[in-house]
This record gives sequence, structure tokens and C-alpha cells, in this order.
Amino acid sequence: MTDDEWSLFKQFEVLLKPFNDATEDCCADKRATLQDVVPWSNELLDHCEQILEQEEPADATLDTSTLYDAAEEARDKLLKYYDISSEHMTIAVLLDPRQKLSFYTHEITDDNVLQDTKTKFEKQLREVYDQYKTDRVADTEPVEEVSSNHPRFKRRKLDKLSDEVQTYLYDTATPKWDDDPAAWWRANNQRFPVLAKMARDYLAIPGTSASSERAFSKAGLLITDRRTRLGAASIKACILLQSWLTENIVS
Repeated sequence: MTDDEWSLFKQFEVLLKPFNDATEDCCADKRATLQDVVPWSNELLDHCEQILEQEEPADATLDTSTLYDAAEEARDKLLKYYDISSEHMTIAVLLDPRQKLSFYTHEITDDNVLQDTKTKFEKQLREVYDQYKTDRVADTEPVEEVSSNHPRFKRRKLDKLSDEVQTYLYDTATPKWDDDPAAWWRANNQRFPVLAKMARDYLAIPGTSASSERAFSKAGLLITDRRTRLGAASIKACILLQSWLTENIVS
């Protein structure tokens, strides 16, 4: 290969590395859930735009048209699926205590646009919240916060007259990015009872089908010509036990 061809390969590596990182992150078994999809989509879109906006030097001898074609195709594909993304993704992002409204508002500088954006997403979250609230009989007395292994997650009492959605969205005390959203919700379950129930549903949705596909593959490896008489209960127990051993849930 010529030096120019190696140079082109290196440029493709720069283009494709974020896609590889996104794939590994969203296909992970332990923590990749729906709230990760929209942030990764935005990051990849920005990355493709940056590649396309780069000006080729006037004295360049390397034909980079294939690189720009690839970046354009990737951007168009992302936009195609981004436009049909469901409301569930938005709710999942809002229920991630590390992101909440800030994900959708951090680049807005106009005060009127900022307020309109906050109102829009708060309304969207509240609509789902009201559906959940009808299925739950809320306590009328303020409750003490539950204990947590993460001291920084501890919160004050939530007064019975407080607005659960607004208190959550506009609370400036947010967990760090490396913290586990599920742990935060366990610690704040009493403070935000309805939102916590929503979080258990939405933040448990896998970001991709990779985990379930791996489960089917494991089942295929388990059921061999020598194990054709395994019943459904035995197969389920073996798959669960393997998963629990991997996660150190049992030893």
C-alpha cells in the first residue's frame, strides 16, 4: 500500500472510531439502556458534520471523496432513524438523573427559546407521569428518605404539596456521570414515588437487541445433540445461573 492509502485509512479510523465506541457501549450487557441512544445519536451526528465541514487543502494529492461519501451516508442514516425515534427515548433521557432537561437545553442561549424548550419537555414528561399516577395511590404524608450506599444521593423530605415533576427536573443537585442512575432512583424512591416507578420501567429498556440475541445464542450452545432432553425449566435455570455467576450475584 502507498503512503497516501495508509493516510486515507487513518482518516477512516478517525471517522469510524466513535461508531465503534457507540456500538460497544450500547451493546454492553450491564448498563446500556434506552437513555443512552439519543445522546450517542447526537454525538455521532455532530462527528459526521465535523468531518463534512473540514476543508480539503488546496495542494492535497489524496482523493478523500470516499471519506466524505461515507460520512454523508452515515449522517443520512442516523437522521433517518433519529426522525422516527419514539417518545420513549425522550422520557428515558429525562428520567436519567444525570441528564434530565440539561441534555436538551445546554446549547440554547436565547432565554425565550430555553423556557419554551423546558416547558415542552416538562409537559411531555408530565403526560406520562399522570398516566402512572392514576395507577398508584400516593401517600399523603411526607416520608423520610431511605438509606443508600451512596451518601451523596441522600435527599431531604419531599413535602406533600410539592410538584414531583418540577422538583425533580429543576433540582440542581445531580449525580456524577459515572454514577448509576438505578442507584440514584433507589435512594430517591420515597421522594419521587411515581417518577421512580417510571424510571424502573423506562431505564430498564435495552438500548439494542444485542443482549437478548446473546441470550438466544447461549441457549443454542446449551442445547446440543447430547442435551436434547432438557426441559424448558432446566434451560431457563441454566441461562439464569450463568448470568448470575457472571454478574457475581451468586458464588
